[in-house]
Amino acid sequence: MASSFIEFKDNGFWARDGFVESFQLLLFEEIQLQYQDQLQWLNNYKKDLALQSLPLIYGGMSMCFDETLTDNNRVTIILKLLDDIRKKIVKDNDYLTGTHLNSLRKTVRHYLVDIKEFEWDEKEIEKQLKDGGYGELPFEKYKRGFHLLRTLVAGKLNIKVDTEITYWGD
Repeated sequence: MASSFIEFKDNGFWARDGFVESFQLLLFEEIQLQYQDQLQWLNNYKKDLALQSLPLIYGGMSMCFDETLTDNNRVTIILKLLDDIRKKIVKDNDYLTGTHLNSLRKTVRHYLVDIKEFEWDEKEIEKQLKDGGYGELPFEKYKRGFHLLRTLVAGKLNIKVDTEITYWGD
């Protein structure tokens, strides 16, 4: 599986694309739950996350942080959303599961149809979802990934693209 460098302000970390998609899907869901359509920049970001979560460019996925987190208020909102996701990971055994992520993949595809980014019918969506998906997750690695993501957005991760990968605890 391909890996992408998740970057914010010239720092970041390498993560397998399946991890990145889970970051995108859960953040998409949390924005939808907490903000719906209240803030235009978050609506735009939610759309970016939905588009980025499609497996179109292997090894080239993005969280779009540099383009989106352009002021401290936006960073604060995303940090709170990430904190809420991390709390759910710890408290709810059904939250960070293949079943939940697979359902979010379908939700995102329906969202993209609803906002007229794609013209898929239900058969096409189901076909896409059969072509890949989440099984059993390496839970501790996913928890570690969300910790890295939160640390990056908080500006406390100083890892460059060419740094040796030692942060996954392997």
